[in-house]
Amino acid sequence: MSNLNKNFIELVKSHGLDRLGENPEKFEDKDELHSFLFNEDYFVIGYFQASKILKDCNYSELDAIRDLIQLQNDHFGEISFKPEELNSEFLVNQLTYFYGFEVIEEIIQEFEDEEEEV
Repeated sequence: MSNLNKNFIELVKSHGLDRLGENPEKFEDKDELHSFLFNEDYFVIGYFQASKILKDCNYSELDAIRDLIQLQNDHFGEISFKPEELNSEFLVNQLTYFYGFEVIEEIIQEFEDEEEEV
């Protein structure tokens, strides 16, 4: 895993597992699983709540912006947002999408392990 914020990674992973637990039938289509978990719905709505998430994860907005720029460059080869779009809500939702790629395999493994235990 990269040098991304570990607290935020754990939050995203937990979110993905919770969402999958609520919709276990989605597990059947692993090719679309990331899209379902991290792209079909917003992770957070509201600037205050998003700012609180960043603070609770000990993730400064400047670090979050830096990481988002790096992630977009890595995935798209360019930055696809405009400076006027930047706010805490945008940052958290965008980072959740990209961090989802970092944790999707762990989510799949943990979900499979839980299913085997049942």
